[in-house]
Amino acid sequence: MTRSEPSTAPEAPAGSERALEILKRWGEHATSFQILEEGYSYWFDSEAEAVVAYVQAGRYRVVAGPPIGPTDQLVAIAERFVNDTLAVRARALFFCADDTFIRQLRDDPNAPTFDSVPIGEQPEWDPREWSPTGRNFRTLREQVNRARNKGVVARCIAPDELDSAATRAEIETVLQRWLAARRMSAMRFMVDLQPFHQAHERRYYVAECAGRAVGFLAAVPVYRRGGWFFEDVIRTPDAPNGTVELLIHTAMEQARETGDTYVTLGLAPLAGIPDGPGPH
Repeated sequence: MTRSEPSTAPEAPAGSERALEILKRWGEHATSFQILEEGYSYWFDSEAEAVVAYVQAGRYRVVAGPPIGPTDQLVAIAERFVNDTLAVRARALFFCADDTFIRQLRDDPNAPTFDSVPIGEQPEWDPREWSPTGRNFRTLREQVNRARNKGVVARCIAPDELDSAATRAEIETVLQRWLAARRMSAMRFMVDLQPFHQAHERRYYVAECAGRAVGFLAAVPVYRRGGWFFEDVIRTPDAPNGTVELLIHTAMEQARETGDTYVTLGLAPLAGIPDGPGPH
């Protein structure tokens, strides 16, 4: 979920088209597509087809996930980026790095020294196996049926429909009402609300009830894994119960029908982290 102001026409960072080309070839981290959004700087590796996206925060370069490049070269890419960062008297922090990248760093004797802190877990599914039947999916089925019984209908928005000013205005109304119900201040790093950025690369879904939109889902591609990150899943405060579940179910069904192999809802902060003092 995201917490800051929506933007219908964000300014693309310098170098974003080159970054997109690298993403389409090597992007496999769930949040990798987010590096195309407003606010990032890019460091392009001179020895590999790779990019590191970061935000300057004081003396730190805060990196969005692991480097994006050839999987077997990520440690070397990270080392060159860290050296470049040290050369400008700064330090590197990789935020939302996954287990694969951390294992590679630990197993490589030439890797930069680092400390790691767990921040949560990330649920993942293969939509080809999506079938919400059985006892484990009882709550989901109940919520989906509850929304449908209240007259909620969820559907995918066709690309040409998204070009309509009326459709965008309807979605913006959902976003603004959702934001108005939030008391958390804006957080700009990897949690910005830019649902129309690189719109042609995304999938969009809307939930409607009584002739108006009450929910919205935007999915961004995870190119190398052949799937999607359900980045924004939003409902209005007065949306019927089950609206979010119906949106997710609708998007999962389309992913199954189109043969996609991966879906995630992103990081669940603090999930799977043991309680109590001491390092974990």
